[in-house]
Amino acid sequence: MAQTHAKSHVPLYLAMYVALLVLVGLTVAVAHIKTGPFAFPIAMTVAMVKAVIIVAIFMHLKDEVPLIRLFAMTALLWLAILFSILMCDYLTRATARFALENPPVDVHTGKNLTTAPSR
Repeated sequence: MAQTHAKSHVPLYLAMYVALLVLVGLTVAVAHIKTGPFAFPIAMTVAMVKAVIIVAIFMHLKDEVPLIRLFAMTALLWLAILFSILMCDYLTRATARFALENPPVDVHTGKNLTTAPSR
C-alpha cells in the first residue's frame, strides 16, 4: 500500500505569523517615530501588505481555482481603489488647513478678502 505524505503547513504559518508580528511592530514604530506626512502612507502600505499575506496564505487563496482567485483579486483591487480615494482626501487636507489659516489678502489694499465689507 502506497503511503502518502501530508504536507505540513506549520512552518509556513509560523513564518507568516512572525511576518505579521513584524509588520504590526512596524506600524507601531511608525506611529511613535516622527515621520511627518509619511506616517499615514507608510501605515496604509503596511496594512495592504498584511491584507495580502492574510488573503494569500491563511485563506489558502494560492491553492484555489482561478475563478475564486479572480474574485479575491477583484476585492483587493476595490480595496486599493478605496485606499487611493482615502489618500487623495488625506493629502488635500493640508491644503485646506493652510487656506483656513492663511486667508486671501488683497494685494493692493492688504485687507482680508474673507471678511464681510464694512458699510
